[in-house]
Amino acid sequence: MRHLTHRLHGERKQVALVPTWGGLHEGHLALVRKARELADVSIVSILSCQADAQPDEHEKSQPIALTHDVELLVPTGIDYVFAPRTEEIHREDALTEVVIRELTERLFGGLRPRFYAEISTLLVTLLNVTNPEVVCLGQKDPQLVVMTHHLLADLLFSCQVAVVPIVREQDGVAASWWLPRLSPTQRQAAGLIYKALEKAQVLFGAGEREAADLVKAMSDVLKSDLLIKVDYLGIVDSETLEPLARIAEMPTLAAIAVTIGEAHLTDNMIFAE
Repeated sequence: MRHLTHRLHGERKQVALVPTWGGLHEGHLALVRKARELADVSIVSILSCQADAQPDEHEKSQPIALTHDVELLVPTGIDYVFAPRTEEIHREDALTEVVIRELTERLFGGLRPRFYAEISTLLVTLLNVTNPEVVCLGQKDPQLVVMTHHLLADLLFSCQVAVVPIVREQDGVAASWWLPRLSPTQRQAAGLIYKALEKAQVLFGAGEREAADLVKAMSDVLKSDLLIKVDYLGIVDSETLEPLARIAEMPTLAAIAVTIGEAHLTDNMIFAE
């Protein structure tokens, strides 16, 4: 891949990278469309994060999942898919790790120990290998977006970040690999996630600025269905991800993480005046 991107830059071609961790869906395809719009050449990377995987099941399902992802990408006109084994670009005995202080642990970081530290390390490696002019990320993962902005600035990478809005189903549910795997009753419960965010947004629009009251409003909606286990509810600063007691600065992020059956679903909404 490094030889390819070196040749592309020699031909004065601009490169856009869409970093993914597999399990592609419509949200990822929106990133691909943005990448093709912004650059001459688009690359989708598909890597697995070992910190977030069940080893036995992961090894068995990886070839099937990769085939599904590639088949989904082919009609988009993507130029290249980069899908090395994780150990090929990050050895198990590696001593180097990229930790973005504070940001790695905030927001959803506490739910997925080690996940964002591994992601930031893999992302630096991907940037070194592909050397893109732009990295396309989805607002679905606001933590990754904020971390990447800091990573690029702190380590003096010369590429930019393009953030693509969340792709939603007709009922507002954010696109996710998990959705087709939910039962009808579970899928109905998932619809409450967006409704909870909408309720908080309405209260915000009416002048509510106390984070605790906005969180309670979201919680009340989610708790109306016993299938939903709330993992995280928060109102945070959209740039630092620091939890807020009262909204004073704009924009602000309302974030939700829930478990429904075996599915882990996240969503968020930006509040701005």
